Amino acid sequence: MNYGRRKTWESQELLVIWRNHRIDEVLPGLTIPRPNAKNCLLRQWGDDIKEATFLGGQPLSGLKQMSVLQDLDWHIIRCHYLEREQIHNDLLDLNRQKQKLQFVKLLLGITNRAGNFSAYDHSLGRQILATNPNAIQRIFDLANEFISLDRGTDVPSMIKDARLHHFGIGVGSEASCMVNPKVCWIANTRTIFAHLVTKHGGNIAKAKEELRLYRDNDATSRKHQNWAGIHKELATSLTRIAEEGERLARHATVEPGPIIYLWADAIASEVYVRHNLKSSR
Repeated sequence: MNYGRRKTWESQELLVIWRNHRIDEVLPGLTIPRPNAKNCLLRQWGDDIKEATFLGGQPLSGLKQMSVLQDLDWHIIRCHYLEREQIHNDLLDLNRQKQKLQFVKLLLGITNRAGNFSAYDHSLGRQILATNPNAIQRIFDLANEFISLDRGTDVPSMIKDARLHHFGIGVGSEASCMVNPKVCWIANTRTIFAHLVTKHGGNIAKAKEELRLYRDNDATSRKHQNWAGIHKELATSLTRIAEEGERLARHATVEPGPIIYLWADAIASEVYVRHNLKSSR
């Protein structure tokens, strides 16, 4: 499966050279893609092996970072994905039928928590409807703008311009993904945590500490700016997580989800649950 961003790990090569050494000699025990893949060499950017990159642009450290995905339950992830995919289809049906109230309540996780976990987990759905004038029509119109997007990086500015109380990056990006998951991705506690785990090379403690800084920022404008910044970074990291998740799921004889950002979200959710006792998005 190719998500259109870059080739999957399975399209790359077992034998990777760094400083004239096989990679498995440099990093013993490192999981490497299957041996019938094409040749791929490493290019050295510095003395630190973490700075070496594949010629195709994939950082070597990414292989180490993705080790956090090794022990996940891919059957649970598959079930999570299927639930979200069904909600996505239900939303599009309601949208086409112009069932605005039902559409918005599902998009905000009111009638089904899987419609928007970010809103449901913080009891924001009904608050959004209660505190925003003409909320149903405004959210319906914004969702239609999300549906027509071909560039997910526009989502944070669209959320800001909508000026909807309690409708921040977490809730808004999840809404965008649920109606247009091939283009838009989710930036909430769980996806950001998965991103930070890979950023810090699998260091869970560092990921938790940086996540706390994002969540504890009380200044609304500054928080939007911080979350908007990390939203952009997630496009790359969630694509990589989805691709490595595809390989690992197939190895576990589980069919991966075909819609990239719903699949990445399902993986990120399981990563978060594995390493955090308190469930919060």
